[in-house]
Amino acid sequence: MPRSKSRFSSAPIAPYRASALQRFRASRLGKSDAKNHKGIADGTLTQALNEIQTRAQLGQHEVNRWFANQAEPIIKGNSRIQIQLNQLEWDLENLKSNFGDSGRERKFNSKVLESLNEKRVSQLSQLEMNKNSLEALYLQANEALGSWQRHYEALASIYVRALSKKLKRDVRSADAEVPPFQNISIIDLEDK
Repeated sequence: MPRSKSRFSSAPIAPYRASALQRFRASRLGKSDAKNHKGIADGTLTQALNEIQTRAQLGQHEVNRWFANQAEPIIKGNSRIQIQLNQLEWDLENLKSNFGDSGRERKFNSKVLESLNEKRVSQLSQLEMNKNSLEALYLQANEALGSWQRHYEALASIYVRALSKKLKRDVRSADAEVPPFQNISIIDLEDK
């Protein structure tokens, strides 16, 4: 399945413009359906439109698979960071409750406390960066899903135009009725 290349994302986005072969095939299918089914309406979901829609939905499934593969290591890293943060919180609580009896011990524990606080801040910033990365992946995947819907609408409109033209109907684009696309939603990640 052809797909577009993007400089900004590795998500499997639909081609910006349908290839000449895809446009020709959609047009040919529209003409043959008009010849075989004389009274067919513009908005009827035919076998050809089902095929075009299925190809677009396959692209959307590919986007979901890409999104899951890209997000999995980030989610695993977030859970590891969360465990480390819980351990740091526990260590900080223990250290604050028992700071030490002598001056030497308190001085050492204050350095340890400072070090633990630095680690905690570092872990929190890493967790925030990972959440921002997940949000960016989500936006890329959403955009890629929309590209496949636009791809379907483009090919379906070519099909409907050829069908209407062959049936000697008015082929103005405002009158063409493309059947609605059964959109596949983006997968839900519990740790977003």
